Amino acid sequence: MYFGSEQFCIFMKNEFDTDIDEDGVGEETVYLEKEELSFESICTLNLPNEIRVDYCSIVKDDEEWTIGVVHELTESVPLLLICEKNGDLILIKKFLR
Repeated sequence: MYFGSEQFCIFMKNEFDTDIDEDGVGEETVYLEKEELSFESICTLNLPNEIRVDYCSIVKDDEEWTIGVVHELTESVPLLLICEKNGDLILIKKFLR
């Protein structure tokens, strides 16, 4: 699963009833060791050591929203969705495998 600006906009509408202009969404894919994730609560989850994270973010009404979808390096199946608002973790969804 690739999580891009279109999926970000749909997720924000469904989860937080927030309309997002897709043109304003930033996208980035990063490759990390799980310990490099920014929240310790995520690092304690049973994740592979090497992961890929697809990030989307936007600033709307002076609030910064960031969503990261965590995958194994060689897999497209998501393991975890992380949502931050203004740098605070507000949602973690773990996907069943």
